[in-house]
Amino acid sequence: MKTVFAKLAAFTMMLMMLVALGCNSPKDKIIGKWGDKDTNFEFLKDGTVVVTNGGQSGSGKWSIMDDGRLRLDVSSPLGGNKTVLMKFTVTDSGLTFTDENNKSETSPKMK
Repeated sequence: MKTVFAKLAAFTMMLMMLVALGCNSPKDKIIGKWGDKDTNFEFLKDGTVVVTNGGQSGSGKWSIMDDGRLRLDVSSPLGGNKTVLMKFTVTDSGLTFTDENNKSETSPKMK
């Protein structure tokens, strides 16, 4: 009986650790609105992204690729579709995008 209890306790601990790790995934951390009143990105749980820049808005889909880069497939209000791939990190300072030229820009989390 002790062996069964010990195995069940160990299994429960491992399951709790996996759940805790999953809650802090980059996909969970990116959810929300980032930027300022003029330029911002809103990432929704369903994979939708809304981008606002200078009063113009576009929407599309976002995903995290196997290599960890962020993929944005966005339709512009002026017409045309654009796919953007970039590295990203989420910290207490905000959401930082890094392009293929290693140029970085950080957007704070909006309330």
